[in-house]
Amino acid sequence: SDHGMAANSPDRAIALDRFIDIATANVVDWNPVAALWPEPSETERIYRQLAGAHPHLSVYRRGEVPARYHYDHPRTPPILAVADEGWIITTTDRLETPLRLPGGSHGYDPEAPSMGALFVAGGPAFRSGYVAAPFENVHLYEMMCSILGIEPAPNDGELDAVAHVLAAWDP
Repeated sequence: SDHGMAANSPDRAIALDRFIDIATANVVDWNPVAALWPEPSETERIYRQLAGAHPHLSVYRRGEVPARYHYDHPRTPPILAVADEGWIITTTDRLETPLRLPGGSHGYDPEAPSMGALFVAGGPAFRSGYVAAPFENVHLYEMMCSILGIEPAPNDGELDAVAHVLAAWDP
């Protein structure tokens, strides 16, 4: 699997429009990570309005997002708002129509146990009968490129982090 899932509930919802005018923020992704692209002149004001606005919402400026989220990219929005595990980011309109709310979501803090994924592999490239400790999916690209004998594009993964699952692994 590429990610885990966490159950959601309308009782654990954060209506973003209760804290900011969403028309001024250009929210390009909603749940559970709200990606906001406000006008440059509005970025700091919107950040201040959201930071500390809800106890189950963490808010970051571009460049301040924790490394575990892997948001170190030129296309990272100026503001990211991340809901706590099991909470959703929505609007008051969507709260009035509960059928429009998701029953489960992914994309929460990657350290949350519910975000764990399943990795099962077989074939000549992999150790037979081996049960690996959990590892981050970000490393799979490096492993697949190694197996295929191709040069990976720049990425955040490291082959050393997953080499232990390979048949050719020699510590």
